[in-house]
Amino acid sequence: MRFQTLINDKFKDTEFSRNELDSFASKLIANAQKNPNSVLPKPEEAILVTNHKKFKDNLGTLSTDSALNKGGTITRQDAYDDIIDFIRRKEGLIKDTFGKGSAAYINFYPQGITEYNKSTVEGMKDLMVRYVNVATKFKTELGQPFIDQVIALQNAYTNARDEQVDGQSTNKSSQTMLRESRKALTLQLTRCLLLIAAYTIENPEAYNSYFNWELLDIDNDKSTPEEEVKN
Repeated sequence: MRFQTLINDKFKDTEFSRNELDSFASKLIANAQKNPNSVLPKPEEAILVTNHKKFKDNLGTLSTDSALNKGGTITRQDAYDDIIDFIRRKEGLIKDTFGKGSAAYINFYPQGITEYNKSTVEGMKDLMVRYVNVATKFKTELGQPFIDQVIALQNAYTNARDEQVDGQSTNKSSQTMLRESRKALTLQLTRCLLLIAAYTIENPEAYNSYFNWELLDIDNDKSTPEEEVKN
């Protein structure tokens, strides 16, 4: 059998997707456990089961974190859009109250509406700090409800952005954990392949019964699995 092919190629993420690796490991474990005469040593089987479970758990965690991170992005975008809508609508009020081109108007819109429309995600936080400060300065003219609205928008955006950043950090951590658990599972799978082969070297049928050969698919030269074991 071309063990070098197995070790170097077949368990890479470019060859086996996460779900395929899960399926391959699951079949090997199930076949070993249901075989009363399994040649796979129990201690090695136990390690494989443990590593497989960690891999599945981390895969589930990553899926959950990715979904939450996507939700955080949508929430942040909603808060961003709410600010843009408010700034556009209230520009008329600022103009009517202070006059376009007045010192107060320029404090709110030093570069016009465009500055807000083209703001980056982080830039919007700074713009809202400025807007809140200016609005508070003209509280008498604009009224408390206006101030309350501005502060509420600022808080909503800041909270949504912070949650998104936290979600991205958690997502990266989950990806790292999944990579590490995949590496451990891959190493143990390879070890189990070699051990099973060592104990079934004269019994290709027994060897082949442990694995999902549709996924393994190492017969690039069109030879059968049985022929590969004999080589």
